[in-house]
Amino acid sequence: MFPLKETRYPLWQRLVFACYSLVEYTVKLAFPANLLYVYPFPMKPGDALPAMYLIYPPVAAAAGIALYRFRRYRVLPAGVAFFIVNLVLTLHIIPMSRFTVVADRYVYLASAGSVFHCGVVCRAVAAKNGGKREKMGCCRCRVLAAVSGRLCALSHIYVEGQ
Repeated sequence: MFPLKETRYPLWQRLVFACYSLVEYTVKLAFPANLLYVYPFPMKPGDALPAMYLIYPPVAAAAGIALYRFRRYRVLPAGVAFFIVNLVLTLHIIPMSRFTVVADRYVYLASAGSVFHCGVVCRAVAAKNGGKREKMGCCRCRVLAAVSGRLCALSHIYVEGQ
C-alpha cells in the first residue's frame, strides 16, 4: 500500500493562514496599494510554515482584545462582525481546494461593515459640531476629494508578475 500524499494543511497551519488572511484583508482595505488578483500559499501542504507567518496570530489576537475594549460602542463590533462573517469561508479554516491564501475580490462585500462604521463616526463628529451644516458640508467635500485623489493615485500602481 502506498502512503497517502498530504493534500491538506494541518489545522494549526490553517488557523495561522486564517489570521494572516484576516490581517491582510484589513490592511488591504485600509491601504489599497500593490493589490494583486491572487496571493498564492507560501508553501505546499506538508512543508514547514515560514516563520514570518507566526506573527499574524498575535496581531489578530491584539486586534480582538482592542475590539473587546471598545465593545460599548456597539457600531464598531457590529461592523467588524459583518466584515468577519462575510470573510469566514475565505479564511481557510475549512479546507477548500484553492491555490490562493488571499484574494482581494473577497473583501468587496465585507468592506461594507467598515464603511458603515466610518459613516457612523462621521455622523457623530457632525453631531458634536453643533449641526453646522455648511462647515460639515465643506469638510465632507474635502475628505471625499482627498480620498478620491488618493485612490486615483493608487489606481496607477501596477506591479507586473507579483
